[in-house]
Amino acid sequence: MTKKDAAWKDDKKIVADTISFNVGDFSEYEIGSLGGSVTLDLSKLKDEAKKSDLTFTQFKNQDKIHENSIKLLEATPAQLSELETVFTERDRENAKKEELNKISLMKTPDDITTWNAFTAGRAFYSIKDAAYNDVEKEFEEKQTGLKGKAIAAAKTKVAGAQPNAFAALLWQNFKSNEKINFKASTDEAKEIANIETEFRKKQ
Repeated sequence: MTKKDAAWKDDKKIVADTISFNVGDFSEYEIGSLGGSVTLDLSKLKDEAKKSDLTFTQFKNQDKIHENSIKLLEATPAQLSELETVFTERDRENAKKEELNKISLMKTPDDITTWNAFTAGRAFYSIKDAAYNDVEKEFEEKQTGLKGKAIAAAKTKVAGAQPNAFAALLWQNFKSNEKINFKASTDEAKEIANIETEFRKKQ
């Protein structure tokens, strides 16, 4: 309505054109047997699961589509197990990355430790699989490098020391101070024995 002078004029216009709304693509869904509800098949569920950060329970309960889809899978235990495996493998891989990150933070001889001490109390190590082996291998390589650094530093210190420099220092204390009191391999033990020989010459 518009007003002109003292009179009102009806200027409404009726739009006869069709207006289209995009309500999304439902092509990935299919009609299931649960009262005509919309469901996803195993392949689509697995694709979603691989990209999801949800737990299996959260994934199942996020909406009726997923809840009903997984209920259908429960009739075929092998398919349900296949979907659950996606979550198990994803979580295992993420846990492996966390353990590898811990190892990457080991930078100095102060970080020399044993496998038992490193793994103690963490659930990841209750399963011995490929992921476990990958982390153990990385740990051993890191520890070998750190032990090599400690041996090299101790060797340099002994070689540069003046006569009688270690007169008031016990060999065991020197080993502890220099972080070379670890359980050594055959080659490492030989190098440490050579350091001890030079150390005692300067006591």
